[in-house]
Amino acid sequence: MSQMPAEARGIDAFLTGYIVRPGLCLNYDVTERIRLGGTDEACAGRICPQRRLCLSRTLRRHLDDVPGNPPLRWVFEEALSEMGNGP
Repeated sequence: MSQMPAEARGIDAFLTGYIVRPGLCLNYDVTERIRLGGTDEACAGRICPQRRLCLSRTLRRHLDDVPGNPPLRWVFEEALSEMGNGP
């Protein structure tokens, strides 16, 4: 993941780095484009029908890293807020 501040990257860029590029995306259309060689594919964003599950899975996977990583904590707070569980 780049050193760019999380605010500049946003949740979609975070998910692209942690879910889409490693080939873990749950969106069939995005996954198919990756399989066919779309290496620069990005998260489909809020229109994705798998968005909530994707956010939830990513939050659980990196939960231990959140306390010591301010940019990651920012992304998690934004994701929780988007999912309706934030402050």
